Amino acid sequence: MSKKILIVLGHPDYSHSNANKALIQLLDEAANVTVHNISEAYPDGKIDVQKEQALLESYDRIIFQFPTYWFNVPGSFKVWIDQVLTYGWAYGPGATALAGKEYGVATTTGSPLEVYQPDAVGFTIDAVILPVVASLKYCGSTYLGHAVLHNAMAVTPESVAEAKDSYLKLFA
Repeated sequence: MSKKILIVLGHPDYSHSNANKALIQLLDEAANVTVHNISEAYPDGKIDVQKEQALLESYDRIIFQFPTYWFNVPGSFKVWIDQVLTYGWAYGPGATALAGKEYGVATTTGSPLEVYQPDAVGFTIDAVILPVVASLKYCGSTYLGHAVLHNAMAVTPESVAEAKDSYLKLFA
């Protein structure tokens, strides 16, 4: 039986995203993948926490996909994380809702790969996504890895091809 996979899309303006759309378009339409666009689901920013928690509970694997903004997740996605991954449900004594679930991270950056080198800004993409990775590990989830599409302002077939294998691996 194939795993049910959920993409929690934390892009505040997905309709104008070339890079995140390019990644999602790599997925086979027959795959058992659901895209949950939180900005579309909650345009007023008022998150239905119980609905979100039930959604997460109903999937085997969760991919957190977002653009990297200023070496961090977008503010609206951070609010979602803070409100949905609650004490007593996601972590803390007796909290097992996400324990054993598989998860991965997919992100896009506006800058080219060269910016995410220790000699440039001093941080790799691994360091930038570490808060998301650490948060989900803290919830008892199993980290599968990440995928990155750099230079989102100038997406090319070549740049998408470079990110393709690591992205699709998150869904295998």
